[in-house]
Amino acid sequence: MAYTEEQTDRLLELRDGIEANREEYVGVTYRDTAALEEILGAIEEHTAEDEREDDLAMLRYLGDCYNMMGRHCISEKIYVKAVECAVSMGAEHLSDEDELEAFKSDIAMVAKLRNIYNGSRDSCDDIVELTAGLIGEAEARKTVDDAAKNVYIKYDPSEGTEEYLAVIDEVERQIDEELGSGTYMGKCHEVWTLKKSLLAAKGIEWHSLAEINGGYWD
Repeated sequence: MAYTEEQTDRLLELRDGIEANREEYVGVTYRDTAALEEILGAIEEHTAEDEREDDLAMLRYLGDCYNMMGRHCISEKIYVKAVECAVSMGAEHLSDEDELEAFKSDIAMVAKLRNIYNGSRDSCDDIVELTAGLIGEAEARKTVDDAAKNVYIKYDPSEGTEEYLAVIDEVERQIDEELGSGTYMGKCHEVWTLKKSLLAAKGIEWHSLAEINGGYWD
């Protein structure tokens, strides 16, 4: 079923709200979770084959938003949906050079996000198999391998768990209440200390980027 005019207006309203928050708070945050979930739900219920390009554009938008929020495991699942959507549109869709590059970028994002957690190792064989028919197995393998090798900052694996995802919006709201939403030199360490404490109180052991990766952070 195609999007109705009312549904289209609602999706645009949700996107505009996210973008307004993005400008005010310098990024996508827990404030946008409900809007993002509503957009994803609308895409998942949508079945009109002639509007797949619209779905693909929105999936890429959602993937970027969730990645910016630090919800990497959700972002990965959405980028997989984007790859599947592009595959369903066939080779003709990828005859456009820009779309081909965007398709490869989606594949690379899946590989990056699957290997972003400390200790993670995922060869993305399923993605290679899914996309080989359109870009060739060698190109698909190179795309995922290059992306996986170029992950230099690792995150705590707990961030990919259901337990973490169930509480992180509330934890980030509490952090904002205590520290404010503004940015200043050295704030990341205050945020990490408070986040670690709040998560520990909920039974989740979490390690900051500095603890996992070492080096200087500010």
